[in-house]
Amino acid sequence: MSQRQMRILGRSATTSAHSGRWHRTRTASWLHCLSVCLPMCARAEVWTLETVDSTGLVGQWTSLALDASGNANISYYDVTQTSLKFASYDGSSWTTQTVDNSASVGEYTSLGLDASGNARISYFDTSADQLKYASYDSSTWTTTVVDATTGTGTYTSLALDGSGNPHISYHDDTNGDLKFASHNGTSWSTQTVDSSGNTGSYTSLAFDSSNNAQISYANETTNDLMFASFNGSWSSEIVATGVDAQYTSLVLDASNNPYISFFDNSGDDLKVASNTGSGWVVQTVASSGTVGKYSSIALDALGRPVISYRDNNGFDLKYAAYDGTNWNIETVDSVGNVGLFTSIEVNSSGKVGISYYDNDNRDLKFASATIATPEPSSLTMFALASLGLWGKFRRRRGTRAAAG
Repeated sequence: MSQRQMRILGRSATTSAHSGRWHRTRTASWLHCLSVCLPMCARAEVWTLETVDSTGLVGQWTSLALDASGNANISYYDVTQTSLKFASYDGSSWTTQTVDNSASVGEYTSLGLDASGNARISYFDTSADQLKYASYDSSTWTTTVVDATTGTGTYTSLALDGSGNPHISYHDDTNGDLKFASHNGTSWSTQTVDSSGNTGSYTSLAFDSSNNAQISYANETTNDLMFASFNGSWSSEIVATGVDAQYTSLVLDASNNPYISFFDNSGDDLKVASNTGSGWVVQTVASSGTVGKYSSIALDALGRPVISYRDNNGFDLKYAAYDGTNWNIETVDSVGNVGLFTSIEVNSSGKVGISYYDNDNRDLKFASATIATPEPSSLTMFALASLGLWGKFRRRRGTRAAAG
């Protein structure tokens, strides 16, 4: 802190002392200082970039999941072989394998891992024009047709419920409907969630703590961003009107509050919508030029949203992180034409991973970093010490560190 800042705060405190409010004013001043300082003290991420698969034209329609050890698993489309592929990292090297190569399959992939770390993938069979599902159990891949109705299965999003059963949101291209497929442990069933106009593209699925499904999606007739939730029956609501929403991505926080990142095609902006109980609030995250396509959202260890997306101005992969006050944006990869088909995940240890497509080299790539925990600055320590709180702050940090 500069001497000038000390003098200013000193004058404020002295003036207040004459009216008997010195302590309250000093405390309020420092707490305001902390509220400004703490979010700004986060360190930028140091990114590691890797090429995962470069055999032919590979890496579109990526979907990422981190296992219990923080190792990355990615489902993706091999354009050269018109096949669904899967890549996994064991801590030292990547292994890739073909999951399904029956005709032309593997677009619109969505990946989840069960409690044992086994992969579950939803995807589109282009040749048969239908929704499919693949599951891996120790050594064998099994593929299943989920919805054989012609013209169904694009924009898939997969999530596992509390029992580990897979569920899939997807688009019915023939009827222009949002559909939902559910597995009860034995068989699949499908239902129509929303049939209002041409609706149900760009779906993203999540389950709340009561095992109720929630879906973000776009209505292309009204150009609205939509949200559907299940609580005994399905209900749909408008999140944002006239935004021509694309690339929606949904995540729920610990209180089941939804956060949706999306590309506002009407304004070429990256936006995020959230509802913490008082209605939907939409924020603009980035708006310089055309930004926000291929958005994917996750929450960091503190429950704050982070988003991967493509910046079409420089054809870069970007990362946006919310610190509680502001959105901080970083360039992750700017070499060539990159950042398509992004998928982001963050684990409880703070590891963040992003899978994406390198359009110049036609490769599947992966970026990773560890989200830096903000360390107290000298200004923060001085403020806490002046309030007699520095010892408590250190003890609390030590307790959290010991707890892991």
